[in-house]
Amino acid sequence: MKIPFHLIIEFAQKFPEEIEAAIQNFIPNYDLMENQNEEIRGLFWEWLVYDYERPSKMSFLVEYILRNPDSLPEIEIKRLKQIVQTNWYSDFQLLGTKPGDGVTVEDVFTGKKYNILDTKASLAKENKGLLKARVALVEGKYYFVGSNPILIPVVYTERLKRILRKQKNQKESPRDTAIMLYEYQTKVVAPPPLSQKEIEEKKVRLKEKYLEKAAKYKAEMTFEELLKLIFEENEKDLFKFWDEVMKKGIPKLMFFEETELFQDIWNYFPHRVLNNKSPAELFFQLQEKKR
Repeated sequence: MKIPFHLIIEFAQKFPEEIEAAIQNFIPNYDLMENQNEEIRGLFWEWLVYDYERPSKMSFLVEYILRNPDSLPEIEIKRLKQIVQTNWYSDFQLLGTKPGDGVTVEDVFTGKKYNILDTKASLAKENKGLLKARVALVEGKYYFVGSNPILIPVVYTERLKRILRKQKNQKESPRDTAIMLYEYQTKVVAPPPLSQKEIEEKKVRLKEKYLEKAAKYKAEMTFEELLKLIFEENEKDLFKFWDEVMKKGIPKLMFFEETELFQDIWNYFPHRVLNNKSPAELFFQLQEKKR
């Protein structure tokens, strides 16, 4: 089912002061207009259209339906009304796919299972994990009705699901997902103080481990290509950097399951902006000066 999401966003953009206020409240200290991360932007527009609390207390989607500024046919307005009445955002465990048709998911907070009609999701390479998405019941069938679902390569245990279901007030939103992605990919862990000799030995082990993991996850990026990207990083947006790395040949599953490996590679190999030194080398030099 095709939803005129772009028209609703165009309608929302006629209220620039509200858009600016929403941007400021979305992710603290994150310049949404400057950073071009597609997933974050998509989550912002979804949150704005469905969840953002406006001064009028009316969501942009509801006001769009009432005004119908693009003179949509009655059948489309009827579908939008059903979306308003039935939509919810949640974590959905991916249970299976039917290529060309849709996916079967389980809402981890309720335990209920749904067959979602979505051709694009059914053709995705990943067939397991957690989908953070918005679902609605329209004309008797379930659809994804927000931005592209965010796939997190984790599988919840039955025990964890039971714990989550006891949290009666649990309510997810695209904003929560955006903050999680941003914090996860911008988290920097300082390296332990090692001598120059220990740093060189560590670099050899990191290369060996990367090659092992790259073979396991079928990564297309070579170790040298990754080092080149790290060397050329400009220190402006760590989130955008890792997002680009994944687009250029690192599977998401590999990044999320081997985060420590990527943090170590970042810490122990040179960056141009650090005068061709690594964070670990600078940290070692700082410790030496303190002695």
